[in-house]
Amino acid sequence: MKLGELSTDETAAQLAGAGLALETGPFAVNLRCAAPGAAAFIRLLYPEHRVATGEVVHTDVAVRPHFNRRRPWRREAQLHIDDRPLMQALPRRFAAPMLEWGLNFAIGSRAHHLLILHAAVVEKNGRAVVMAAVSGSGKSTLCAALVSAGWRLFSDEFGLIRPADGALMPVPRPVSLKNESIEVVRRLMPAAVISPPYHDTAKGTLAYLRPPDDAVRRQFEPAMPAWIVFPKFRAGAPLTATPVPRAQAFADLLANSMNYIALAERGFAAMARLVESCPAFALEYSDIPAAIAHFEGLAAGETAA
Repeated sequence: MKLGELSTDETAAQLAGAGLALETGPFAVNLRCAAPGAAAFIRLLYPEHRVATGEVVHTDVAVRPHFNRRRPWRREAQLHIDDRPLMQALPRRFAAPMLEWGLNFAIGSRAHHLLILHAAVVEKNGRAVVMAAVSGSGKSTLCAALVSAGWRLFSDEFGLIRPADGALMPVPRPVSLKNESIEVVRRLMPAAVISPPYHDTAKGTLAYLRPPDDAVRRQFEPAMPAWIVFPKFRAGAPLTATPVPRAQAFADLLANSMNYIALAERGFAAMARLVESCPAFALEYSDIPAAIAHFEGLAAGETAA
């Protein structure tokens, strides 16, 4: 059953009770949150995702009311992973996006059968690009821009590499948009579904872009990586694509890896395979259409990395 086949009331009942088990890529996560608006948030962003059976759930993500003894008048919520509190309590108006943050943590800290990179991944014509960068580099905005141009969304957050063969595994979930990028993406994708904004978070204003239906339907179709990109948005900068030597690419990817050390030799082999098989370049840009055109050239074989 798809989540969108449940009514808002049914979704809310499951979230407030034993939980709503959601399939996303190779993961099944049980979500629990009784806060107002949580059911509408999940239904808005995950209608094509399947509701999993309890037997295959990998972890539990819960957002629970929190009583602040020092400030008992404050309405707060706290994120729990497998019944353990993960972070400090926040105003309860952030309860819905806290489910997203919990999903990110659950995947990034538990999926040690895969090499995990902090990266956006998109695919076209069977070839994928890994865009590894720190927060604030504009990778999620660029990821959404490429999705608007027909690239298949794997993730704006995770590059999941299967050590056995180096394939990238999709986990298409909502794209996190911050501050000015929210309106940028609205202009690029006027028909896109974007959540209401959440103001005054630690990263400013956040909103979430629903993943394309086709990306969700194809979430079990891996792809081989073809390019490694280290993107950086800089206002007013002309588009430049500078080749990155393999040793430097390895080091930069290592800085963006979440579990390289945990995988030991498997992690080294998977990372080495990635940098040996894909050209890497640092992309600086300010004009999004120009950046899209560059990637379209890569996909068509017209642009050298």
